[in-house]
Amino acid sequence: MKRLFILTCLCLLTSRFCDQAYSQHVVLDWENTIQGNGPVLGSGKESMLQVLKLNSNRLLLSCFTGSQSGYDKTMNTDPILPHVTGEWLYMIDSKGNKIWDRDFWGARGVPNGLSKISADSLVMTVTTREYTPVYDLTDTFTLPRNGYTSYATWTVGFDTLGNKQWDKTFDIGMDSTYQVPNTNPGIPFEICMYDIKAKNGKVFQFGRATPQPTMIGGDVIPNNCLIASPNDFGQLYPGPLKYQDMLLYQLDPKNPAKYEWQHLYGGDSSDVGFRMLPLNDGGFLLAGVTTSNASCNQTVSVHNKPHWDWYVVRTDSVGNPIWQQTYGGNNKDILTGIIDAGNNNYLLTGFTCSPQSYDVTGSSVNDTTIWMLMIDSLGNKLWNKRYGGCNAVFFDYNILGGGSAFEYPIQNTIEGITTSDSGYLFIASVRDSLPCGDVSEPGKGGYDYWLLKLDALGNKLWDKRYGGTLDDYAEHVVEMSPGHYIVGGISKSPIGGDKSEPSLGTTDMWIIAVTDTLLTTSIQQQSFTQAYSIVVSPNPSKEFFTINTTATDASQKLNLTIFNSLGKEIKSIKNISSSQTINCNGWSAGIYLLKFTDSNGRVGSKKIVKE
Repeated sequence: MKRLFILTCLCLLTSRFCDQAYSQHVVLDWENTIQGNGPVLGSGKESMLQVLKLNSNRLLLSCFTGSQSGYDKTMNTDPILPHVTGEWLYMIDSKGNKIWDRDFWGARGVPNGLSKISADSLVMTVTTREYTPVYDLTDTFTLPRNGYTSYATWTVGFDTLGNKQWDKTFDIGMDSTYQVPNTNPGIPFEICMYDIKAKNGKVFQFGRATPQPTMIGGDVIPNNCLIASPNDFGQLYPGPLKYQDMLLYQLDPKNPAKYEWQHLYGGDSSDVGFRMLPLNDGGFLLAGVTTSNASCNQTVSVHNKPHWDWYVVRTDSVGNPIWQQTYGGNNKDILTGIIDAGNNNYLLTGFTCSPQSYDVTGSSVNDTTIWMLMIDSLGNKLWNKRYGGCNAVFFDYNILGGGSAFEYPIQNTIEGITTSDSGYLFIASVRDSLPCGDVSEPGKGGYDYWLLKLDALGNKLWDKRYGGTLDDYAEHVVEMSPGHYIVGGISKSPIGGDKSEPSLGTTDMWIIAVTDTLLTTSIQQQSFTQAYSIVVSPNPSKEFFTINTTATDASQKLNLTIFNSLGKEIKSIKNISSSQTINCNGWSAGIYLLKFTDSNGRVGSKKIVKE
């Protein structure tokens, strides 16, 4: 791994100086390309699905891979078959150094979610088309597939060293009504879990299923709401069908053989669950999309059928709905995330293609913009905002468009977190935009990582772009410590731009670490002022000035660096005395920054005016 360490510029002199250096206060600390031996045996495809923060110095990455052992990868994806895909876990420290990696064998699927059950126990959900117990997949499915592949779910528990502890399959039944030649008893339907959370020792999974009234067998309960409307399955299904519902279920890792409860949510068309948020009272806030009118167990309607709207369901601790809401405009609106904003408020995040209409307000600088909506505990709207560039194209992975979108439909969209300064940091993938609107920097190549920092009311603070010469897609972000962020995604780019390592396959995992130096400097200065008292006089000065220092710990020594108004270092002194005199007779008139540091990492500053 190659790291790029960048000297940061302190914006502490005047507001004009800060404006000049504004784009420099968010800096790239290091970046790392993680890859397997793709071109030799496998497809060479690594697609990151999640970054899970375990503690202040540990991160676990989950990856959909088609690569074999080599480079950063120590295991083959499959011990026998060289070209299959599978689940790859990769643990790093806060500097990007590898701790361990491992493949889980058997499911050959897509790891859609990670969660932490306890300090030494983790869980992963995998979408799979495999139905024969083999290798790490030891639990049996309830029904044979009879040669027909459809999606099911495999849940696997493991410790913080990657050792498997238990596993559980969850599949859906077959429909004996619609026959396919040489298939008996019928066509299997599908289940895909896109989110997994652990709370109080229990594991919850959320996603979508296609449970028909005529379905037999499997783990998913049938949906008895038969809809007499055109279906989405074409010639395979000549009659009316309910396409898909949101599905939430609970299991106990201490007894993974038994699912404790499950609930379906939806109406007369398609309803897909993407993200869930466990609440303090034991209930959940479920976030997804819908094209349904109020029907079946859905109590609210889409605004402009057949376009997607955001669909939010508030439940109690066992999944029973308390309230439901749809949000959107008169075109496609895709909800991809939900954040606890505190004070019983929640920030919904996603995309909108709608002009000003219904719930979507504010002018649009582009056809597709990022849309954020703050709601209260009852689903009432508090405020909404849109973000985008004049020509920005935000990648949404043809969301809900079929094919591989069913396996991982919210990859490469928008994700956000609350930050230690009570604001938010969002990531997306943006392409082909000159500086305009909320996008302040030109593109690096194709798609780039785009970071957007907001305050608590959704006002933009800053944005940054990172990428190579081709396409790079941001997928997950975590805050390791105040002002220090790690963003993970996938890259197709060779060396160039912000990338220092080549791509070895179709796509590789790409991790970057960035620091908001304004935030970290503010925190460091608060600690500094508690430890030191510094007086500079005379100020302004013509020829000499003296720095008088009083420290709570007399054994601590301060280092001094002096910068001019352009950020250029003009003088440096180590271990300054408690009364240090500086000759400034030859300096040009202007404002100078005195930067102080100690061995504990504390940072302070003073300004001096030279007449």
